[in-house]
Order: sequence, then structure tokens, then C-alpha cells
Amino acid sequence: MRKKIDLRARFAINFAKFSQKIIFKLHIGSGATFPGFVASIIDPNILTKLSKLIPGEIIATMGTNGKTTTNTLVAKYFEGLSKSVVISDNGANMTNGIISAFINKYHKGTLHADCASIEVDELASKKVFRLLKPDTIIITNISRDQLDRFGEIDIVINHIKEAIKQTPNSTLVINADDSFSNGLILDLPNKVVYYGVNDKTNIDETDNFVNDTMLCPKCKSKLKYNLIHYSHIGDYYCPSCNYKRPTPKYTIKDFTKKDDKSTFVINDLTLEPNTNTLYNAYNILSVYTALSLNNINPTNFINTINSFDFKNKREEVFSINGSKISLYLAKNPVSFKEKIKQVISDKTNKDIVININDTYQDGEDVSWLWDVDFEKLDNEFTNNIYCSGMRKYDMGLRLKYDNINVSFISNLKDGITYLINNGSKNIHIIVNYSGLYSTNNLLNELSKEDLNNNTNKGIEDYKYTTTAINISTDITIKIAHLLPDLLNLYGDRGNLQVLKYRLLRRGINVQVDKILLEDNFDVDSYDIIFIGGGSDKEQRIANSYLLKYQNDIKKYVEDNKIIIAVCGGYQLLGNYYQIGSEKIEGLSLVDITTKSGSPRILGNVIIKNELLGGEIIGYENHAGRTDINDYNPLGKVFYGTGNNDNSHYEGIIYKNIFGTYLHGPLLPKNPQLVDYILKIALDNKLNANNALIELDDTLEEKAREVISKRYHDKKYIIKEKIKEKI
Repeated sequence: MRKKIDLRARFAINFAKFSQKIIFKLHIGSGATFPGFVASIIDPNILTKLSKLIPGEIIATMGTNGKTTTNTLVAKYFEGLSKSVVISDNGANMTNGIISAFINKYHKGTLHADCASIEVDELASKKVFRLLKPDTIIITNISRDQLDRFGEIDIVINHIKEAIKQTPNSTLVINADDSFSNGLILDLPNKVVYYGVNDKTNIDETDNFVNDTMLCPKCKSKLKYNLIHYSHIGDYYCPSCNYKRPTPKYTIKDFTKKDDKSTFVINDLTLEPNTNTLYNAYNILSVYTALSLNNINPTNFINTINSFDFKNKREEVFSINGSKISLYLAKNPVSFKEKIKQVISDKTNKDIVININDTYQDGEDVSWLWDVDFEKLDNEFTNNIYCSGMRKYDMGLRLKYDNINVSFISNLKDGITYLINNGSKNIHIIVNYSGLYSTNNLLNELSKEDLNNNTNKGIEDYKYTTTAINISTDITIKIAHLLPDLLNLYGDRGNLQVLKYRLLRRGINVQVDKILLEDNFDVDSYDIIFIGGGSDKEQRIANSYLLKYQNDIKKYVEDNKIIIAVCGGYQLLGNYYQIGSEKIEGLSLVDITTKSGSPRILGNVIIKNELLGGEIIGYENHAGRTDINDYNPLGKVFYGTGNNDNSHYEGIIYKNIFGTYLHGPLLPKNPQLVDYILKIALDNKLNANNALIELDDTLEEKAREVISKRYHDKKYIIKEKIKEKI
């Protein structure tokens, strides 16, 4: 006999269902989350009460990448056993969406569900697990994702850890190959079962750029790897203590690809899923591990995996008017790099469209694009690359500084139609979140239309075409990229690419040296020092390293040499950075101080710079409040916050130190600032006043104009302020 719930809960459910009917009738939304909001207002414990009605398993899934696929696989397995499942699907993974999923299964006083498969947003997990106590929690992986929403990885890890502390009886299914996931559970009392990949499978030896700083969670030393499967996922160990990748209970054997499929073995079960990606094999393995905790049905599991549609509207293939069109979702550096691997595995001629938006759903900060290696797209099989979306010019800049030709789409429907009729007949489209379903719907519409009558080109006349680089001087500008193994959080490598590009385009040699934690630093040998941003943990380690060279760096500054310091690097220039009662000692290059505050300062920024006679545009994401005393700022804030809540100034200029909180990254959209800095470097080098050759900055101006127009529009600013309040 099914359990019943109290009168208050029943009233909350009935009122929520009524609100959902109104939504459907008026066509004002999907009804996936608002009913949950209504129910929770009436009964704040509604999720607890409904979840206790589930007689079977409740499995929750979290993680940066793969949680939607993993969660859906769990639900499909249960459905294969003829069980009724509560599932929070289609990304409805916040508290209200989860409550709505339970309400959808509640009819006539009874919850018609045998089990539950619940996807949980990492930042919502603390609230969800206060109300919902899963039997099992799967964590797929943790990496950087939408830094303006999730913040630094340490913030995400702490959220998940605090969430799990509320449900100590849940069994944790952990990816042994992800040090972030493994590290967060070290001091938790929960039972843990590990899964992972032992074989040297699908290794891409050229994919060796690990975005995320990998420090030992025990002793904070840098981790080393025996092998990397992708991104930071692999076989890691700490050379300074006993921390290492745990031995997984369940693993994958004999992973092989064949066209769009793969074959591999888990615990003597041979699987042939309709996917050839290792990251989906990880998702499958995590599901097997979770289900094995409670007598898995092998036959049903094989049928579930082999029949599952892994595209799930996030990877679709369309055939339109004789053209093959492949659509992919890429939402962060890790997923984008994996999608690029899929695109370049197609060894036939192709056109590529990259659609980048910056809605709240996507993340307003697009600096993460600079942490993706796009050079691999520029090969003999790529005919043309097109950029579209709200931030198409930022995406175009990213390609420009990799010396890749790029065109731009003004209207996506007309642009794709033009490519269908006039292109390679093989089109790959990569979109971020907000472009996924709209592009999917657009392609479905185009498949039903007569496209031969559409004469609108939809392609802009402007395009960027790269030219050969000719070195015409013996001068070499040396740039030190300080501690990119620690301070690499906000696409800072893009700043180095811009400095290098704008020197090479003027025929000037450039040498960029990465100064790592284990390296000696010959400070005076460099013309420019760049220090990027990092989380508090990385800043502490970086500061200990830099203090060894404090006197050399002070002399470097007084000799009028150049330091560019962004965010965390900017904070390290001063006397200290205070977090609560702790003070992290700085280099004291300038008499400034920083204190951590709340809330984090987030958003696009425009500052007025008198030195350059114009605007500097960027993005800020920092908890620090910096007091620069009487030093000159980098600029006066026109829109945004800047150094602190009250001063209305951003950054600092002292001699040839340029300190700033601006990401974006800073330099790509601000060529006037780059050239000002480069001229100083050349003047110092040659001990003479040098004139720089002018470069074509049309694309930079287009990217700047997108942000500048928004925040010079009073109506847009009012809308932004309303959104902040909501």
C-alpha cells in the first residue's frame, strides 16, 4: 500500500498542478520549474515528504559534464524493468525543477513512482540534499564551468562537500580518475565506490593542456600524471605524500571505436553503445557502478546502453537538401575540446559554424574560449569557419589570434541555408547552451522547407583573412608568463597570445617563457612579466614562490620594466590580501591592500582611460576589495564596479606596472592598451622612441562595440539592474 502525505502537502501539490495548467493554457513556459516553486512556498518540506513516498532507490547525479546523460541512463534502466521513475530531466536540476518532477508523478492522492533518478545542479545541491536523502550519489567529474555563475572550482567543491555532509548515509559513486572528485570526499563519512579507466585508452598525446590547476588536496603539492585520458582526467599521484588515484572497483576494458559506435567491456559485460567517445564510456561506467550496489540486471543494462540515444538533442545529425549537418553542444573548455575531437575525426571536407551567446544560461564571461585549443580545426579538411551568435566577434577574435581565417553569419537561418546550398554539403555546428534548442528547432524547420528559393546570403561581407608573418628585425622581446600552472583561471593565456601576435605582425621576434613552480626565475632578463589570476589556494602557493624573488622584482619595477597583473596577480602586487583574519603577504611593489568581501563582484566593465583617450572593456569576477591609496588607477569606471564598492576606479598604474581586475581576457578587445605597453617594451629595449606599425583592428572594434553599445544604452542597463534584483 502506498504511503500518504499530510493535508498541507496535498494542498501544495494541488495548487502547483493548477499553476502548471495555467502555464500550459497561456503558453508562457514549459512548466518544468514553476510548479515546484509554488509548492515549496506553501510547504517548504514538500520535497522531503514526496521523496519519502518512494519505495525503491533514489539515485542522484552531479558533475560538471555528463550529468544529464548519466541521469537519463539511470532512468532508462529502471524503465526497462517496468518501473515508474521520477526523473528531473531536460536540465531541470535546481530545487524547484526537482520538486516539479515529483509532483508530475503525483495523482489522486498517490505518488505513482517506484524509484527516482535525480539530476542535481552543483550549486543547488546544499538545498536539495537538506530535503532529499538519496541512496546513491554519482559524481561524474568536476572542472571549471561558467566562472561567473559557479565561481572557482574550490567554491564548487566546497558546495558539493557541504551538501553531502547533510546525507551521510548516501553511498558515493566517484570517478577515481578525477582528482577533484576524489579529493572532495577525503574527510566525509560516506561509503565510497570508485570507477575509472585503467587502460591507455583513447589517449591524445597532443592534448596536453590541462586547464585546471591540479594540486594535491592533502599537501597542496603539484600532482603528476602517469597518463591523461582527457583534460585533467587520468592516473595522477602526489610526489610529496601518499595521495594518488584510488584503485577503481569497476573499470572499462578493450575500448575500441568503430565509426559512430564503440565496443568495450565492463565486468564481463560486452557493450556496443551508439557513441564513440570516451567521456560517454565514463558516464556508462558510472551508471553501472551505481546500479551494481543493488543487484544489477545484466541483460536489462546491456539493452539500455545499446539502445540509448546518446545524442539526446545535444548531438544531432540532420540531412537537409543533400547536406549532412551535425549539431553539438559545448558549454565549457573540457566539453568544447571533446567536441573539437569529434569534428576533426571527420576526415572529409567540411564547413564549421561556432555559435556563441552570453545569456545567463551560457555565462556572461566568455574568457573561457581562450582555454580551448581551436588550432586543430584549421586543417586540410576545413573549407571555412563561420562565427555566429551574440558574441560572434569575440569568437572571431579567438580564431584570429590563432591565425585562422574566419567569416561571420548575420542571420543564422539564412546563413545555414546558404551553406546548405553553396557549401561543402557537410556542416558541423557547435553551440553553447542558449543556442542549442533554438538551433535544433531551426534545423528541423529547414528540413521541411524548400530552400532553393531562399536567396538571402546571411553571411557578412566582412571576414578576417590571415596573412604570412615576416620577421624583419633581430630584436626579440622576452615575456615571462609567471606560474601558468597555478595562475591560469580566466583565459589568461589569451593575453599572452595577443602580445605575441601583435609583435610578430610587426616583424618583431618574441619569446614567451612559462615560469613554472619548479623553475628558477631570472627576473631581469625579461622585458614584460605577466601574472594571471588564480583561486585563493593557488595564490598562497604562488606568493610563496614570488617572495623568493621579491627584491629582484622590486628592482625590475624601479628600472621601469613592465608588469601586467590580472586579478589574483594584481592582488599579489600589494602589501597583503586579507581573507577573514588571515593575511596573505604580498610583494609590496606598491602600497596597496586587498580584503576579501561579499558578495563577489561580477559583470561586464567599461572604464575610461585618460592615458589612452578611450575606453577599456573587460569582465570582472572577484571577491577582493582593493584600496590603491593615491596611485593612479587604470581608469574611471563607467559601468561596473572596479577596485572596490565605493571608489569608482579600476586597476592601478605605477611606473610600468599595470594591475587590473579585468578579464575577458583583458588584452584581445583592448588593442590600444596592448600597443601602449608594447611601445614601452620596445623603447626600453632600444633606448629610443619607437613608432609602432599600425595593425588592422576592425575585428577588435566589432567585439568592443557589442559590449560598448549595450552599456551605453540606458534601457539595457535598467533591464540588467532589474535582473540583478530578481
